[in-house]
Amino acid sequence: MGIVVYWLEGEGEAQVPVCASFGSQALSEALACAEAQRRAGHRHVSISTELEDHIGRPGVAAVEGGRTPD
Repeated sequence: MGIVVYWLEGEGEAQVPVCASFGSQALSEALACAEAQRRAGHRHVSISTELEDHIGRPGVAAVEGGRTPD
């Protein structure tokens, strides 16, 4: 699972988080899913990725001197 689309379903206090997962090569499908959720009126639609071929170790949040700290 490389890409996950999250959104909220329900109203008010009854809202619950829902997600759909996609392979790391399925960005077009994930974007289409996110667009469909927004058009359906769902709120807080977001996409999260954890791709296998990323550069640096997971969690690195800085580039210093053109390089990641690791």
